[in-house]
Amino acid sequence: MKKIIISIMLASLMIASLNAKEVFLKQDVLNKIQNINILKRGGFKVIKGKAVGSLYAIKATNPRSPDLTLFVTKDLKTIIIGVGFDEKGQKIEFLTNMKQYKSKAMWTVGNGSKNYYVFTDPECPYCQTFEKNLINLKSDAKLHFFLFPLSFHKDAKSMSKYIISQKDSVAKAKAMEEIAKGSKAFKDAKYSDVENAKLEKLIKDSMDLSRKLGVNGTPTVFDEDGRKVNWPTLLTKPPTRQ
Repeated sequence: MKKIIISIMLASLMIASLNAKEVFLKQDVLNKIQNINILKRGGFKVIKGKAVGSLYAIKATNPRSPDLTLFVTKDLKTIIIGVGFDEKGQKIEFLTNMKQYKSKAMWTVGNGSKNYYVFTDPECPYCQTFEKNLINLKSDAKLHFFLFPLSFHKDAKSMSKYIISQKDSVAKAKAMEEIAKGSKAFKDAKYSDVENAKLEKLIKDSMDLSRKLGVNGTPTVFDEDGRKVNWPTLLTKPPTRQ
């Protein structure tokens, strides 16, 4: 019986060599990794992987996290959970071309050349701070919004329904901004059963995409290459807190 050593890394794993072209793993190798006993018992699901020097980097999920990176030695005897970097200091990660999700955005604001993908909760105070300061960014970028109402925000889903019930991107963006500034108009909104079911599905689809991309907090912002962006750095002026 193989002995599996699991190392939980609080610091970054430095990987010495990553000069070769990325080699994505075939399904038979992924199946072998998926069948490692400790991964099966821990509820890990192997999504995809690639060779990085003497290791395999594995994108995985488990019941506690929608986005994990595992590093597995090629003899499948050692598993490391953590953050890996190549010799140039670049984080080893699995990026997603976000352009494929542009058409799924619930609304878009801005007319700049750069594109960002924003996963937001209208009741989240940090999201509201972001909203209040978008005027500093609209001329520089296009921001494509997706809703991810967090379960512990009691009005987030009602706010979300109200926002996406508006007729177009301009109206949706305005509703989101007004909520950020304290509007309670969402409390008086009424929907037919058909409209309510449609709104529920739109929110569910947006949340499913959020989880697929590893979103677990808001606001989460991605650039077009799928890299997470520290949102305050996007604002050309310091964010207000009012």
